[in-house]
Amino acid sequence: MQGFLEENGLDINVVLDEDMSVAGTYGVRSFPTTISINKKGEAVQRICRNAFIRANGTALWLFEE
Repeated sequence: MQGFLEENGLDINVVLDEDMSVAGTYGVRSFPTTISINKKGEAVQRICRNAFIRANGTALWLFEE
């Protein structure tokens, strides 16, 4: 994911919740789950199925806009 972001000039922080400390905060119930969080810490987008594919699609859409 990081390579994709760098190749496309996207300045987006990506975090892997390895110890599951953030999962409970955002109500993650299935894996993989991708959550877009705004600067206020609010979940603004949640993708629970095919997360990697859809996350790349979302990043491409943001890049094109």
